[in-house]
Amino acid sequence: MKALKCRLFFVCVALLCLTMLGCSKAETPVEKASREGILLVGNGADPATLDPTLSSGLVEFKILCGLFEGLVSVDSVT
Repeated sequence: MKALKCRLFFVCVALLCLTMLGCSKAETPVEKASREGILLVGNGADPATLDPTLSSGLVEFKILCGLFEGLVSVDSVT
């Protein structure tokens, strides 16, 4: 009888711990990106290609603009 009460006690404690862990709010990817200063951009579909000479869709264009943004800049003089 004592062993049964002990097992029941441990089961109740385990369930209580699991319940408390389940109540905690997990950080979403958007909250993490906001905290770390990361820009998230959603795409409608997977790109067909990331080769700039072969791409023709809007999805590829958005990704390629993001990839090449830091490599190319407009010179105000020329």
